[in-house]
Amino acid sequence: MGKLPDTIGIGVVGSGLGALLLRINQVEDSRLRVEGLYDTDPQRQHQRYDVGKRLQALADEFDVGFIADEYEQLLEREDIHVIGIFSPCPCHFEQIWAALHA
Repeated sequence: MGKLPDTIGIGVVGSGLGALLLRINQVEDSRLRVEGLYDTDPQRQHQRYDVGKRLQALADEFDVGFIADEYEQLLEREDIHVIGIFSPCPCHFEQIWAALHA
């Protein structure tokens, strides 16, 4: 087994509940860092979890450097080691399957 990276990069799929994970980027001594975001509709403003912001605004606020146009782009990145899937339930199987085989 190889050495774990100093920083464990996370890709977040779904900016409703998934946006709550972005706060990890503000924890100074955390080894976890959200490096990329994806949502099927980056212009949607999620109110369900009191986020109420579009994807670009979330990325700017929490210093996330990459917004994916397609989910698979998160899987291709070398700085992303873990995928957090917070998309709607009908998307889960396909996205989890792809992540497991990336």
